[in-house]
Amino acid sequence: MAGDTEQLLKALEKMEEKITKNINNNIDQKFERLTKELQDIKLTNKDQEKRISLIERQLREKNLIFFGVPEGEKSYEELEIKIVGIINKKMEIECSSRDIEAVQRIGKKEIDKIRPVKITFVRLGTKIKILKLKKSLESSSIYIKHDYPQKVLEIRKTLKEQVRIEKEQGNKAVIKYDKIIVTKNTESSKNKPNFGQKRPLNITPPQTKNTEESRNELIPNADMQTNKKNKTMSYGIRQYTQNRNKDNTTPENQ
Repeated sequence: MAGDTEQLLKALEKMEEKITKNINNNIDQKFERLTKELQDIKLTNKDQEKRISLIERQLREKNLIFFGVPEGEKSYEELEIKIVGIINKKMEIECSSRDIEAVQRIGKKEIDKIRPVKITFVRLGTKIKILKLKKSLESSSIYIKHDYPQKVLEIRKTLKEQVRIEKEQGNKAVIKYDKIIVTKNTESSKNKPNFGQKRPLNITPPQTKNTEESRNELIPNADMQTNKKNKTMSYGIRQYTQNRNKDNTTPENQ
């Protein structure tokens, strides 16, 4: 009886382990599937954000924001005429209402606060022409900026500090939309001597004298070498003469 009970308990334990294992496997599979679905959703959202940002950038491509334009207009037509007058008179750029698609004040109207004006031009070329001559407004209270989305404005604000650091290091840094472009300063490398560089063709070496004096200057101990050579030659001639005299000696002379 005791043996049957023990076997029953072991069977129950195995069954419990099997059920627990199946449950854990099912949970793991569901977790992996949910994790993959979440990653796919994140990638989809990221792609959608890029598309929305691109569309928003294209929609704002022909826009400019005018700051400091005095308020007081009572209609859309008056605001449009005011903007056209600023472009024509203050900037000396030919412009008419036909070059402007829309104008509007941005923000909530408040006392002692001038709201900026957003202008949408019909052609991108008109916007570019105005941007090139925006310095003509420096003598007035009006200034011009690009029409950036709020997210891009926040990014550009953080990039300004990096631009300042790069300029302090002597580099050129410019913010292009929501990115910073840095050009490293190479002046220091230009001033370094280039030992591997060949002599320029228009620079000729100093002319040397084709004389014995110049030879002595170019070859150290040239006089000593000449004397040794002459001494050797003299010794050889003298030895040859002596040997010849011996050969010519006859017994009669002895």
